[in-house]
Amino acid sequence: MIKYEHGADIYSTAKKINVDEDKILDFSSNINSLGIRKNVKQAYLKSLEACDRYPDPRLRKLSREIGNYENISEDWIFISNGASEAIYRIVISLKPQKALLTSPTFGEY
Repeated sequence: MIKYEHGADIYSTAKKINVDEDKILDFSSNINSLGIRKNVKQAYLKSLEACDRYPDPRLRKLSREIGNYENISEDWIFISNGASEAIYRIVISLKPQKALLTSPTFGEY
């Protein structure tokens, strides 16, 4: 059987080297190893009030706010739910005839 491992398993590492999980800085994934910023945490807590409805699938308010902040049209804003979705949507949009994928690589590509 193939053993699946991902670099972001701080729990196994903590157990293996006998340290608290909070003492490990994990640079293997796209997270802030310094923790959640205070303003992000406040925004998250405020957003809990809207958990009784599904979010806007077109992200109109976020696109408008980013456009205002960057002083560009919101039509120029592209928002995705991570790299996998961004790559998928770009490929669907551009419809390339050929693609080159090197190995090793991320399986979603």
